Amino acid sequence: MLGPLTGFAVGITGHRRWEEQAEILTRRGVKVVHGPTIATNLLADADRTYEATRRVLAVPVDLVVLTTGLGVRSWFSACESWGLDDRVRAALAPATIVVRGPKASSAAAAAGLDVSWSAPTETNVEVLDRLAATDLRGRRVVVQRDGGEPLVADRLAAAGADVVDLPVYRWELPTDAAPARRLLDAATAGRLDAVTFTCSYAVRSAFELADDPDALRGAFAGDVRAVAVGPVTAGTLRDHGVDRLLEPARGRLGSMMRVLTTDLETRCRVLRLGAERMRWQGTLLVDDGDGRTELTHGERLLLTRLLRRAPAVMAKAELAGAEVDDHAVEAAVARLRAKLGRLGAGITTVRRRGYACSIEVAAS
Repeated sequence: MLGPLTGFAVGITGHRRWEEQAEILTRRGVKVVHGPTIATNLLADADRTYEATRRVLAVPVDLVVLTTGLGVRSWFSACESWGLDDRVRAALAPATIVVRGPKASSAAAAAGLDVSWSAPTETNVEVLDRLAATDLRGRRVVVQRDGGEPLVADRLAAAGADVVDLPVYRWELPTDAAPARRLLDAATAGRLDAVTFTCSYAVRSAFELADDPDALRGAFAGDVRAVAVGPVTAGTLRDHGVDRLLEPARGRLGSMMRVLTTDLETRCRVLRLGAERMRWQGTLLVDDGDGRTELTHGERLLLTRLLRRAPAVMAKAELAGAEVDDHAVEAAVARLRAKLGRLGAGITTVRRRGYACSIEVAAS
């Protein structure tokens, strides 16, 4: 069945809830390439979480910082297995509880905790800015750490707080990195239309795993869209030199998918030559009778280059690169003309110069 976005391909780097992204996309006809660049693992040494929990119970708590929904849920699940959940809940009840965003807030509510404040921008920076306005010297502060380094705990300790850093899980590179590398190679080569990122560590891991990080940056500066779930992830992409990206106004998975699918819809085009017309979406050409023709990656690039320069003449070397001989270019153009059907007449040979394109392009 032809979907409204059949012909486009999207890479998903997440490993949690990636099926939700895939379902939304595949329902619209998008080809999904899953290559997780990150793994979220509970600490192999659960004693670290247990010892931090015992410290929480040892001294009255003044302030609690909860950073992630996964961390809160996993912590209370562990506390329940140790028979400490009721004691932890009672120890935190008198404290001021601040959270980084709605996921942590929902998890806190489910655990029976009353949240005093949630950061509107869902960032650690905003949490730290708010707490910097208070005197933390000597105050007992519990920080549920995300999967990275204890940056929030360290900052609060530097401000004079008595901090309990509570690690629950770690973000790590995937045990099998082959799917991630295949995804990143496809993005670098321009065979994907977009790549989604749902956390900062997934971005950092992607650039660590990429064979050529500069080439990956170049792909994101071109036709491959980098898509961030929210401001923190978007900021990490920008830190890695990716300035051209998609980011929802509201940092949610559903919002990210709406931004992505809307962008793909705007990239559907109608090709026209006189009375002839054909819809072009990704690698797919669809004629008025719903006849479908699949372009190879090379043919899609060739058509894109011709249309972008139309009606100017493009030399053969410009079309395919200096490493490809003229005969190969001529064969590629001939195959493209054949797939375009009657629109193929819009690609004309200019003797000794190259090719010109008179096909018109309009939004679908």
